[in-house]
Amino acid sequence: MTTPATRYLILGYSLFYSCCFAGLNQNMQNIICSYVDSRYFVQASAIKNSIGGLCGFAAAFLGSRILSAVQARGNTILGVTVYGQQILAAGSVILLLAAALLYTRLVIEKQQVMKQ
Repeated sequence: MTTPATRYLILGYSLFYSCCFAGLNQNMQNIICSYVDSRYFVQASAIKNSIGGLCGFAAAFLGSRILSAVQARGNTILGVTVYGQQILAAGSVILLLAAALLYTRLVIEKQQVMKQ
């Protein structure tokens, strides 16, 4: 994890993050095209982006509370020095993987693919 002593790792992270979102953004549009009638593409995109915005706001609010709590304890958890950003990053990875797995298994796999 990145600390002040290893801040150069942010460069690698930024590169991988940008490459990831280049493909991820396009694939999110493809998912909408595959599972929503083309007449409702704009509405489906608006709903998806609105839900994403609300979730982003809620995540930022919750993340700020977690960050404040870690910093109030002197950046230590169970006697180990950690930064709040490290806790947020680890939690984000776990939640994202769990949500993606559940959504794929419970929703995407059960839907019929529309040929357009």
